[in-house]
Amino acid sequence: MARLTHLLLKFPCFQARFLSTEKEIKRLVSVQQSVSRGVEDSWKELLRKSKPHDSPDTQLFSNNLRKSNLSKLTSLSRTIKSNFISAFLPKGFPHTVSKDYLPYTSYFFIQSVTGTITSTLSLQALLLAIGLSSQTALGLAATTTWIVKDGLGLLGGVIYASVISNKFDSHPKQFRFSSAVVLQVATVAELVTPLVPGYFLLLASVSNIAKNIAWLASSATRASMHKGFCVVDNLGDVTGKAGAQSTAAGLVGTAGGILISWMFGAGYEILTGVFGPLLFVNLCAAYLANVAVATRTLDVQRAELLLASVTNYNLIHKSLDKTVEFPGGGVKNGQLDYVKLIPSPEDIAPFEKFVLPFKSCYQVPLFLDPKLEPVLEKLIPDQISEFLVPGDADADEYRILAVPGSWMQSKKCKGSKNIVCVWYTDKATSKDVLKGFYHSCILRSKLVNEDSVTFELSKNLVDETKKIVDRDFEEIWSISVDKAWDLNHLHISSNGSRIRINYL
Repeated sequence: MARLTHLLLKFPCFQARFLSTEKEIKRLVSVQQSVSRGVEDSWKELLRKSKPHDSPDTQLFSNNLRKSNLSKLTSLSRTIKSNFISAFLPKGFPHTVSKDYLPYTSYFFIQSVTGTITSTLSLQALLLAIGLSSQTALGLAATTTWIVKDGLGLLGGVIYASVISNKFDSHPKQFRFSSAVVLQVATVAELVTPLVPGYFLLLASVSNIAKNIAWLASSATRASMHKGFCVVDNLGDVTGKAGAQSTAAGLVGTAGGILISWMFGAGYEILTGVFGPLLFVNLCAAYLANVAVATRTLDVQRAELLLASVTNYNLIHKSLDKTVEFPGGGVKNGQLDYVKLIPSPEDIAPFEKFVLPFKSCYQVPLFLDPKLEPVLEKLIPDQISEFLVPGDADADEYRILAVPGSWMQSKKCKGSKNIVCVWYTDKATSKDVLKGFYHSCILRSKLVNEDSVTFELSKNLVDETKKIVDRDFEEIWSISVDKAWDLNHLHISSNGSRIRINYL
């Protein structure tokens, strides 16, 4: 047997297999105590030959083995990455979604995790509040209280949805962020219940109403944002992966809440100590997620930012590569270079206001589709006819007029000498709406230095600015479409307030 082993170990492949290290060889030698001295010398000789630097074949085998293991690890890493992308990100990522998708989902994941943790902690506070009540609270009274709490929450959500209506589409960032704030208000209400257990039903009901409002606002704005992420026709895929991400975040958050309770206990002091930092992280993540999103539809705020640089209110010139600031800026071949002047959705995103109220960059207030009667009452019949039925056969599907601020009873008119009103006809398309809005922006910039405007002055200014609109608007529209603005769905004017003009 010893001779057979001695013979086999002369071949390099068996040296590499059985004598790969000095430690293993010594272990084998110690087992063979009964082997003759000559065999022991042979083992030592083979030990010297088995060292990697002495055996090229063994070194080659070790290098190949190391490369094979590295290749397996690389392959495993790629498989895990591929499975992760397949489970949580849209198919074809990152080529099938816009650039703002990844930062948004990253921040939203953090928001979801911390939100779930704070909800878990606040639920423990609710249970503590129940424990502080009398023994009868665990019976029929507790059941009734819980049912009333849930019922009031559902009712509050229904009322909220009916009041907000279609504003979710025009202001997705605002309502998305407000949903995160309202959700944390709900968790704070639950957190304080142990301090005032006698108000359990009131605080729990307020919390449930806030949670339903947050859920409705978050769900209603999600579709609009997901649509903006799609580069190809993959809205269903993006939405499905968003559900997977939310579920994963919920699992991580729940586990984190349980882990915190297990490590530090469920005492009220511990809950409140951990809750504050998590609340801060949650709201910061919600804010950053909304900042990262580039909304591609136009409301009044985004439309003003889109047209600001063209109308001498260049608020975002630092984000654009312009030759010189307007006026005289963005000039190419003696004309305005609208490719440089018109921002993309990504350029505008950091400047969009969704926490604090939006303040227009124009000093002259704008009224879109206001009541027509208060204005017509101030005009004589000839002026009304000239205003509503212009002599131009190719009249636009909107009517625009500058009037004194006193003509409108509104807080927007406070301190304003003049205002601009725009009415759209029932035949106005999205293109007509944006054209009328662009016309109003130019007219508002012209009215800054005017005192009290008259009908004649208004008509002259409207005619003068209309020449600019007719000259530039088609190019502005075309470049805006090229820069990925969705101009087919505008949230500037309400279809329910259009005027109808019957020509006799």
